[in-house]
Amino acid sequence: MPVLTIRRPFLLAGLVAAALAGLMAAALAVSAAQPALAQSALPFGATADILADDPNLPFLLEADSVRYDEAANTIHADGNVQITREGRVLTADTVEFRRGEKILAAKGNITLVETSGEVLFAEEVELTEDLTQGFAVAPRILLADGSRLAANSATRLSEDRFEIKRGVYSPCAISLACPNRAPLWQVRAETVAHSETRRELEFYDASLDVFGVPVAWFPYFSQPDPRVKRKTGFLVPTFGTDDDLGVTARLPFFWNIAQNQDLTLTPIVTTDEFPVGLADYRHLFPWGETSLEASFGMVERVENGVTAGTNARGHIKWTGTASLDENWRADLQLYRSSDDTYLRRFKIDSAGVLRSFATLEGFYDHTYINATTFSVQEQRINFDENDTPDAFPYITAAYQAPLAGTGFSLTGKAGFHSLFRDDGPDAQHFSLQGGIGREWHFGGHLVETEASLRGDVFYAEDLALAGQDDTFGGRVLPRATLGWSYPVFRPLGEEGVLTLTPRAMATATVGTFNTAELPNEDSQSVEFDATALFRPALAAGRDRFDDGQRIDYGVEAAYDAPGFRLTGLVGQTYHANSSRDFGAGTGLDNPFSDVVLGVGARIGPWLDGATRVRVDLNDAHVSAAETRARIGDRPIQLSFAHTMLDARTVDGATFDETHQVDATVRSQFTDHWAGFVRHQHDLDRSRDLRTQVGLSYGDECFNFEIVYTRESLENTEFEDNDSIIFRISLRNLGSATSSQRFDRE
Repeated sequence: MPVLTIRRPFLLAGLVAAALAGLMAAALAVSAAQPALAQSALPFGATADILADDPNLPFLLEADSVRYDEAANTIHADGNVQITREGRVLTADTVEFRRGEKILAAKGNITLVETSGEVLFAEEVELTEDLTQGFAVAPRILLADGSRLAANSATRLSEDRFEIKRGVYSPCAISLACPNRAPLWQVRAETVAHSETRRELEFYDASLDVFGVPVAWFPYFSQPDPRVKRKTGFLVPTFGTDDDLGVTARLPFFWNIAQNQDLTLTPIVTTDEFPVGLADYRHLFPWGETSLEASFGMVERVENGVTAGTNARGHIKWTGTASLDENWRADLQLYRSSDDTYLRRFKIDSAGVLRSFATLEGFYDHTYINATTFSVQEQRINFDENDTPDAFPYITAAYQAPLAGTGFSLTGKAGFHSLFRDDGPDAQHFSLQGGIGREWHFGGHLVETEASLRGDVFYAEDLALAGQDDTFGGRVLPRATLGWSYPVFRPLGEEGVLTLTPRAMATATVGTFNTAELPNEDSQSVEFDATALFRPALAAGRDRFDDGQRIDYGVEAAYDAPGFRLTGLVGQTYHANSSRDFGAGTGLDNPFSDVVLGVGARIGPWLDGATRVRVDLNDAHVSAAETRARIGDRPIQLSFAHTMLDARTVDGATFDETHQVDATVRSQFTDHWAGFVRHQHDLDRSRDLRTQVGLSYGDECFNFEIVYTRESLENTEFEDNDSIIFRISLRNLGSATSSQRFDRE
């Protein structure tokens, strides 16, 4: 019985397979041998014929000693055994391969490192060569995501099924100071079964322990293994209290219909109302995607403190996007609710307007086309459905291209809209504009010139004009514009650059073009601030035209340095012979407008903000101001927004004064604890709009959040409302799938 022992041999005549199956991933994949040593280097005293005739020699092996028992047809490796294949590494004190039985057995300090990051520790592992059966004694697994699994034993029953006896699983980190202390939470089970094909873990006779104390017992439950991104099952529930609804609970169930579609069903259960069902369906296509959200319930309706009975209430929101080809894209949204308070009451959506639309967009080298139809449903109190018309359609097309060899560029615009109301004026408006422009550079000066001609045809009916119901008309609108700027650069500081740019623009039209015969539907928004300067038209839209003559002038400044940017602008406009009615509060009610200022700053990660101010020089009154700022980073960050607009009149329409602040303070107290406070206040009416206070905790295995909200709402069903929302999620027990995403191939 010849036996040969070799010190520190390297056998390169085969390959080893070492793969963990499922969570245990304890299978070794055996592949065909590829003899690579000359006969003079053959180990074990074996002949070349023996090795050449054996296609199943599985090991790429390193050890202190290797013995080949020819009679027993067994290979023994002892001392610092290491088997490797394609990045996988198995180490053990001893390894034995019984070639006749086709069984590989490893004992003592076993470590198996997978290419995916999992690490298996065990005292004894034995596997059949065909990978269908095997067992491990005292296995412990460190998963790629940091989770840990330990058990008394593990057995592989087939290629698909793996069972663990008396297993303990937890993603929580073990305290280095107190390694024997129980983790924050763990799942203990008498049996844990893993299916490789279903990628599912099944727990039998399981308990959930918190700080080592059992708090819940389950005869059976299942969950996807950590490799699964999307799996059918329950998501993290949300609990809370609400002044109007009482105690509330949302229990979402996620149905993974296919790789490209899913459905989330969420019953909204309250103590003071009948349940409401919420469904959210999503479908991803190669050319686009669609989603459908809908809810329904028999809910009590209260109007001005009087119960109006229990009615069927709900909503539907259908959205979709499609790429028709390389140039055309389509978007749609259908959004409707049974009434104007349902969505707010059940915390589904707080939008003031529900928009339904269908849009077709075309993108070409020099052309952009947009055709939209839209309709809205008002959710705001004191607003009527007829305040905003429906559009069927609203079309815009724009063209710009250089005129070869001339330096000039040609521009064109076309638009058509048809607006309807159930009760009120309807209007159709067609507009066509062509223009030519050029930039000129003279010794650092930039001169921009543009000339354009626009023609409009419009038809309006049901106008509130004495003795006139229907109107058909047209107008021709010529415009010439000249702009100038002269940027000056100067180094300031070691690495900073200061840029000063005086600017001016003059624009003029011939004649008077605005008329009350055409309703003003799309040109009502006139917010004169620093962003409105140096544009031929102060307001967007087609129904009103900025005619007459106007001169804008001002200075822009910018200072740039590494990690620092400061910008500013101050300017004013002078206008004459305009037929537009810029009333009080617009900043344009006098020939010389209010002075507008704009300042922006960004300093590293600590400060990012901007403010715009409009000042009436006659009495130094600030008629408009808007500020947005974010200050600080960790551990404390402040976000602040302030908006103030005087009451104003534009083209006969009056807009109320606006004065609101919105401030949020966020703090990361520690690596795990964070909180925030947010307050929105209406300064004009001395009224709180919303106050929120939140506290959260998050670590590698546990997330907790509680948010208190007080809202002051103005509607016919309820006003001030206090609510508390409470969420707890355990990692890999539902929280990982609470926000599902599609992955495009």
